[in-house]
Amino acid sequence: MTHTEGIDLRDRSDGSLHKMRDSYTAETDWAPPHVVDELRAMRFAVTNAETTVARADAEAVAARAAGDHALAARHGQLAESARYVARFYRQMEAMDAAILDHRDQWARVTEGSRHLAVMADAELRRRHPRIALDPLRSAESEPPAPLPPALTEADVDARLKHTRETLARFTAQLQERQGVQVPDPEPDYGYEGEAWPAPWAPWHRDAIVKPPAPQIPAAQPVIERYAELEAQS
Repeated sequence: MTHTEGIDLRDRSDGSLHKMRDSYTAETDWAPPHVVDELRAMRFAVTNAETTVARADAEAVAARAAGDHALAARHGQLAESARYVARFYRQMEAMDAAILDHRDQWARVTEGSRHLAVMADAELRRRHPRIALDPLRSAESEPPAPLPPALTEADVDARLKHTRETLARFTAQLQERQGVQVPDPEPDYGYEGEAWPAPWAPWHRDAIVKPPAPQIPAAQPVIERYAELEAQS
């Protein structure tokens, strides 16, 4: 459910439309960064590291079986190094997955207000074709900088700290939205519902034009009883 459906912006004053339009910046300002590219890279890196571990372990076993203990030791060191790297990449993958999950929640909660801002922008331009308005621009934060090729524990710790701070700010903003009710236009009717429904609540866009509901046929005993009453009258 979103509260943009059925809203006619033609009845709104220019001042109200400008306020709606300006809300686009505020709503996009607290969006978690879009880290889908980094998440894809982290998953690819985890796969590569785990493949390296499996191959190095197999090469070490083969070298020991052939009696080449020096070569087996080198492959063992390579396997340990790859395990160390894979552990870091898994941490990064988990962080990016959490950020994307929060971004989905943000998109769900702000969909209605962002749509209203776009509608207000279009209505202002329709009313005043020569109006000087800058294009709507998102205030979303930039994605995190790419990780260095030689990943270190300090790099991971720094990114972990940054991610925790980002998610904490987002959670605080999200909690402010929970439980806010939209009053009904008629004061005696209470509230229409939550202004920003919980991200986990199921919702669907309804069709504008819907076919009529199918008629439910009467049960056979009712039809027979009706026929009896008709015959008696």
